Amino acid sequence: MIPIDALVYDLDGTLIDSRLDLAISVNAALADAGRAPQPVELIATYVGDGIHVMLQRSFEDATPADLERALRVYRAHYRAHCLDHTRLYPGVRSTLEHFRHKRQAVVSNKPADFSRLIVAGLGLEDLLPVVIGGDTAGALKPDPAPVQAALAALAVGAGQAVMVGDGLTDLEAGRRAGTRTCAVTYGLGEREVLAEGRPDYWIEDFPALQQLFV
Repeated sequence: MIPIDALVYDLDGTLIDSRLDLAISVNAALADAGRAPQPVELIATYVGDGIHVMLQRSFEDATPADLERALRVYRAHYRAHCLDHTRLYPGVRSTLEHFRHKRQAVVSNKPADFSRLIVAGLGLEDLLPVVIGGDTAGALKPDPAPVQAALAALAVGAGQAVMVGDGLTDLEAGRRAGTRTCAVTYGLGEREVLAEGRPDYWIEDFPALQQLFV
């Protein structure tokens, strides 16, 4: 087992299954614009690069004004409904409890206000005291800045930390920040794509972290 001091987690697709709430809010914005709804499975493929990119992918051929309105509608709807269907993946809570003696943080490309709302709503504030959102560090993953911001807040060096995520952006951000990287295979990312990020470790379920790190 590998000794570490800190674990840094992606949120959507790693700690939480949020695809239905995300899709419902995107479809609310599409409906407001008079556009047809899109399948949950398709919208899920748009997740991971931040709210603006998700909406750009959902609103094909939209003008900047269209996207600005869509963003306002989406944010209002998601703020009110982000916990309607969102759940922790199996074993997440018990694994976070297992690592309570370590330093733990969330680094998400989701805006910080939504990320904190979800972490609090799921009762994880005491386990995940540091939450870095896509608007916290002036850059989105795969830029290393959000991971570096989390490490600074945790007061831990990159060499003593691991970045855990289901997306290529997570792995690249962790690698560029100097942390170990661990890919999860149950989330939104595809294994073939994740392999391009050359993760140091792979896990098939979240509790498997307990067999990797000490």
